[in-house]
Amino acid sequence: MRICEGSVRVDEKLDVWTEDGQFIKVEDRETVHLEGLWHQTFHCWIIKGESDTRTVLFQLRHPAKDISPNKLDISAAGHLAAGETPEDGVRELEEELGIQLMFNELIPVGLIKETIVEAPYLDRERCHVFVGRYNQPILDYAVQESEVTGLFEIRAQDMVELFEGKRESVSGEGFVIQDAKKNPVKRAFSKNDFVAHEDSYYREVFQKIMEL
Repeated sequence: MRICEGSVRVDEKLDVWTEDGQFIKVEDRETVHLEGLWHQTFHCWIIKGESDTRTVLFQLRHPAKDISPNKLDISAAGHLAAGETPEDGVRELEEELGIQLMFNELIPVGLIKETIVEAPYLDRERCHVFVGRYNQPILDYAVQESEVTGLFEIRAQDMVELFEGKRESVSGEGFVIQDAKKNPVKRAFSKNDFVAHEDSYYREVFQKIMEL
């Protein structure tokens, strides 16, 4: 999970940093989000295909989430607990998508700092962002159903144009889980259908994906 929610252990501890990366202290997760303290996260975007056919994998957040329910989010992501490094974050790929990639197989995008405001939380993250190539059919992913209720693939170039303001919507193909079954779906999504990362975050990530 990425952002503070009711199902998170109240005793989970996170490292607190200055915005420029100086360690300060260890604090509980709820306090970190309520007080807007900088902390670290792992983001991994799964891509498939080449050139103008390249797609990006999005997870559909569970409707019971306290924050951003039913929104499209990063393929796999999570907070780094106290004492952890970005290498530890690779566990999120298996937990959320049921796939295994080694850390050295991931392509680093870089460190992106961003702030997400969703009352009562102020989520200030130093995001360690990576890209992973994985070419299996979308229906073969084994998602963590308590967190994820579907997956969609969207063309990377379309995402670039969406967050550059050149189009109003994008088309995604994937599945949603209903009655424990994966139901294939094709949908149109606008910017409001995505978790409210800063536009600059999306533009930087998708432009990097197009340049790979």
